[in-house]
Amino acid sequence: MADQLVRKRAVLKASLTRFANFIASTDETRATELEIRLENHLKVLSEYEIIQDQIEELKVDEPNNERERVEFEHAYYKNVSKAKEILQKTIQLSANTSTSTFNNNFASNLDTNNVRLPTINLPEFNGNYEDWYKFKDSFNALVHENNKLSEVQKFIYLVSSLKDAAAEVIQSLEVSSENYPVALELLNERFENKKIIVNSHVRGIFELENVIKDAPKSLRQFLDGFLKHFRALKALKLPVEHWDVPMVYLLTKKLDNNTRRLWEQSVSQDIPNLNEFTDFIKNRCQILETIAQSNKTLDKDYSKPYKQRAITNVTATKISCVQCKASHSIFQCEIFLKRAIIDRIRLAKDLKLCTNCLNLNHTVQQCKSKRNCFKCSKRHHTLLHLENENSEAPRTAVTSHAVNRGTYVILSTATVYIKTEMNWLKHVHLLTTEAIPIMLRRHSREN
Repeated sequence: MADQLVRKRAVLKASLTRFANFIASTDETRATELEIRLENHLKVLSEYEIIQDQIEELKVDEPNNERERVEFEHAYYKNVSKAKEILQKTIQLSANTSTSTFNNNFASNLDTNNVRLPTINLPEFNGNYEDWYKFKDSFNALVHENNKLSEVQKFIYLVSSLKDAAAEVIQSLEVSSENYPVALELLNERFENKKIIVNSHVRGIFELENVIKDAPKSLRQFLDGFLKHFRALKALKLPVEHWDVPMVYLLTKKLDNNTRRLWEQSVSQDIPNLNEFTDFIKNRCQILETIAQSNKTLDKDYSKPYKQRAITNVTATKISCVQCKASHSIFQCEIFLKRAIIDRIRLAKDLKLCTNCLNLNHTVQQCKSKRNCFKCSKRHHTLLHLENENSEAPRTAVTSHAVNRGTYVILSTATVYIKTEMNWLKHVHLLTTEAIPIMLRRHSREN
């Protein structure tokens, strides 16, 4: 009796080893065989426990019984977990492959007149009650009502479409044609709850965020959020056509002060309906979006620091120095700054520059700059300021020098400006070629 039990235990241990060897050598291509082997293998533990209990009752191999039980259970659970991991990967891989094939076939069937249509992805559902009907309608249209798909393929598509809480509902079901309708029934029992769905949409309307003043994005999100929940309630056949007064009152409270004032000004003394309110919000969104679009470039520019804006503007206008043709203004030109002040004045006039801002295309009388000379506050550029206003134009000065004792000769000198090869004006003194001898009579100091 005891020997028979030990032999039976050895047979079960051998089957455990064979299954472990099969798992080590298998891959996703033998998933069906693995699934069958796993189903048979699940019975091994219960058979082993019966035999081991009988062995322990007979007190056979008593010192090793506990170690035998622990080692067997460890090997058993290790085999089962590895087998399920392989099957899970197989299901996921099959779902992804089938989804890709489905999308390609679907797009191919819709490809008429050689027009390449975009791929339609399967809908996803994560357990949010508000999205249940949208998911259900999309899945039915794309998969459930597709007669070209088998029940197993439909189940695979269903598994790949469910996420999070929704996936947990059918997680315990094996992928098979018999379990596909069971999975659909479980999902309907869980999420086909009209009361919860209605409450969810009503709560969504009450919890809409308040509109930010003159923000088109905020106002548009407010309108889109309301219409989504309101249309869902209408699709659930609730009497939303009689909700105008409470809806308008609730939504008006969520508007910013400026939009609320404009709304009140636009309605008459009669009670407004919901369509009038939504039309007003739509028009308001369009106005704010138009204004925002027209100010987009200006806002972008003025978001930069002042110095950066100035550099950007200078770069955009491609400034070129009229003196040396480099990319800077003339008042930054080293050649211009090295000139004498009178040379700068003459050059500005020759180049027809405004003597107040040193720019082209206008005169000092037309200059819109509010800046004047920093030294005298007059209407000219500081770089053109002459300390002696009487020396604004070149002039000739005559001086005399006395020589000899009794006879004096007046030598005429002149202060003139000459132009160099680089068109610079130089201030020089010239001695005239003619001398005028004048005999001066001596007179007494008394005369």
